[in-house]
Amino acid sequence: MSGKQIKFISIFIIALFALTFPVAALADSHTVSEGTEATETSDSTEATSSQDPVVTEVDVDVEGTPLDSLTVSYWPEYDQPSVLVMYRGTVDASVQTPTTLRIAIPRGSDVRLASTSAVDPNDQFQYDVAWNSKQLVDGDDKTILTYELIHPTFQFEIYMQPVSGKSKRNFDFKLPLISKVKNLSVDIKKPVRAENFKATPAAARTTQDGQFEDHLYSFTDVAPGQQYAFKVTYDRADSKPSIDKQTGVVDTSGGSSQTALIIIGVVVGIGLLVAFGVWRMNSAPTTSASRAKPVKSKSGVKPKSGGKGKSGGKGKSGGKGKSESAKKFCPECGEQVKVGSKFCPECGEDL
Repeated sequence: MSGKQIKFISIFIIALFALTFPVAALADSHTVSEGTEATETSDSTEATSSQDPVVTEVDVDVEGTPLDSLTVSYWPEYDQPSVLVMYRGTVDASVQTPTTLRIAIPRGSDVRLASTSAVDPNDQFQYDVAWNSKQLVDGDDKTILTYELIHPTFQFEIYMQPVSGKSKRNFDFKLPLISKVKNLSVDIKKPVRAENFKATPAAARTTQDGQFEDHLYSFTDVAPGQQYAFKVTYDRADSKPSIDKQTGVVDTSGGSSQTALIIIGVVVGIGLLVAFGVWRMNSAPTTSASRAKPVKSKSGVKPKSGGKGKSGGKGKSGGKGKSESAKKFCPECGEQVKVGSKFCPECGEDL
């Protein structure tokens, strides 16, 4: 392979990698771990036009367990293509544990209870007693959940409202309450890759924690028999959850990282094939008519040394005519080379 060919291929490969490495870096930058997210500083913003949610009444046949605090978190498309709702609270100081927790959750055929637990003083979840003792009783406008609580703090999770294949998302969240709650908090989390996100009513405060945006609401001294309503709309091109439930990795690319890597592999493969084709084309024998191989003279025929030409002129007496054997040609490409050359300057063939 000649020096020109080596130089051409080297420049081509360098340019190819110069183009593909930024794409790979961009694809990798779209995937971050949830563990890292938790250590990032959250930015808080106060809403300029917050409103109170719509509050309606619900029937209270038997009042629920009084609560000192309750936080209800709505996380659409978090780890499944549906809405994860987490309830975490602490019973009122007047309630002695162990006790039976009695609390209302939304009613619907799409509501699925995922876990129930008590939370010990070390923030460890105790599932066995809570899950084995759980009961669900449907009412007209709510479902009553009860289970045995061995510590004052509890947490349970439900999934509801599976996501359809449409890009326009529209969720209505209803929070029925049959308990007296001193401090009620609501958190609506914006999914990653969501656009035109809107929570109604507008949140009193929003926080930015890594790739997530939280819309926060706070209420005090909530009486039993009330139901709070929230509405969420946004656009999202895919139904892939914000995180992988097994690995806890937040993915903001919606699968584009894998696509980018595939594209990079295809581009590199095509580039190598092109470079190889160029090298083969430049090293192939030339068949141009201007470089045809000379016809060898018949054996035994010598050029005339003193004969007359057609014009009657005499050749140089005693001179030696130039025979074809005085010339040298490359046996590979047919190029004329100097006598004594060891290789062809055109194709590099050894002579």
